[in-house]
Amino acid sequence: MSGGNWLQEITGQSKSIIGMVHLPALPGTPLYDTDNGMTGIRDWVNRDLDAL
Repeated sequence: MSGGNWLQEITGQSKSIIGMVHLPALPGTPLYDTDNGMTGIRDWVNRDLDAL
């Protein structure tokens, strides 16, 4: 990319907002919530997205 604002070159927008969604423990990790499973992870992520 040549000079200028690299983010503008990527998004085509003059101003951009970058957000991050945090995931809880995933399957195979010690703190994974087997009771709620992947549905619990999806619900967790949706709450984070709503907050953004």
